[in-house]
Amino acid sequence: MLGFGGVSRPRRRATFVLATVLGVATLADASFVYAQDPPPTPTSTTTTTTTTTTTAPTTTAATTTTVRPTTTTARPTTTTVRPTTTTARPTTTTVRPTTTTAAPKPPICTISKELKHNSTGLDVWCLETVLKTLGYQLTGPDQVFGTTTVNAVTAYQRSKGLNADGSVGSRTGGSLGIWSTVSRPPPGTAPALPAAPAPAPKQCTIARTVRYGTTGADALCVERKLVALGYSLDGPDERYGKTSETAVKAYQRSKGLTADGVVGAVTATRLGIWSGPAASAPAAKPSTPASTGNTYGLPANSGTGRRVVYSRAQQRVWAVDSSGKVVKTHYVSGRRYEPYAGTYSVYSRSMYTYSADNPDIKFRYMVRFAYGPGGGRIGFHEIPTKFGTPLQSNSQLGQPLSGGCVRQSTSDAQWMWNWAGVGTKVVVL
Repeated sequence: MLGFGGVSRPRRRATFVLATVLGVATLADASFVYAQDPPPTPTSTTTTTTTTTTTAPTTTAATTTTVRPTTTTARPTTTTVRPTTTTARPTTTTVRPTTTTAAPKPPICTISKELKHNSTGLDVWCLETVLKTLGYQLTGPDQVFGTTTVNAVTAYQRSKGLNADGSVGSRTGGSLGIWSTVSRPPPGTAPALPAAPAPAPKQCTIARTVRYGTTGADALCVERKLVALGYSLDGPDERYGKTSETAVKAYQRSKGLTADGVVGAVTATRLGIWSGPAASAPAAKPSTPASTGNTYGLPANSGTGRRVVYSRAQQRVWAVDSSGKVVKTHYVSGRRYEPYAGTYSVYSRSMYTYSADNPDIKFRYMVRFAYGPGGGRIGFHEIPTKFGTPLQSNSQLGQPLSGGCVRQSTSDAQWMWNWAGVGTKVVVL
């Protein structure tokens, strides 16, 4: 070595040079690192500080701070608005009916006694008024418990499961709401009871022949008799005219007499109005024809088996048992040409009934077996009455006086009712 001073100077220069070189190298390295670093991660910020320090006597190496750029990437925000569907549910409001139980109305009338066919008075008026209110068809209200009232009561009893006997007592009256211990009529004015039928005029008679052109009391007597029997004519007017003569001829034909329209002793006797000298008139008909064996005049062509035989020409019926024996025969009043000849059978029966054309005409023991040309029902029954008066007498049976059905005396009608049930054969000759 050349001495302390010569040696020390060169070393300082070398140290400086080395530091300088190292510093450049460090800067170069730092620049390289900066150039090679990957881009920063989006939305993150990174700060890197690199410090290189070279210690040398009284020398401090430069400090380099690299600030990497901060990149913030805003991701797009997608807001999906889902459609809001509002379903309006129907609101059902159930209004429950309010039931108010009103106090029962008092009946418009009351009855306190049993009522049946032919009863009369204010209790009957009450009954008929209530039945009418319920829609039942009947004649009245008229204070008379007639056939139409019986039918209405029977129909009501059947509808309520009661004994359908046509009479009104505590059970039926209670069901109708009118039974009480005291009778009280309906409001208003009670209808008047039907007037009693006028007394029949005294039987007239004639003692001389009546023919076309006759006038006076004798003509009037004949016409009255014909009208009473149901024949149609102008009058009675005390003048024996054309219509009277026509009626007499019809009557004579029905009796098998000479149809000349002249009312002499024979015809007047058959009419029951002759008071003159006795005529050689036919003997009065017996109640039962002469017997031939046990047939009692039964026509030969009347069928077989158990049956009722009705002869329109004779106006008579026979009841025949299954052995062919006649068990009963009697006169009737039907029509000459209806029902048509043929074999029928009983199809319905009614204890009480009335005329469809006039409800005031009533009768019992109806046994139906045929239909007329117009559809009307034909049957056997008792002689009808109007306001209690028979339309003909029993002595007039055997004549075709009926408007459609076959009339019988009450006793004969009862017998037929009991013998001829539904399905019984009826032969019409």
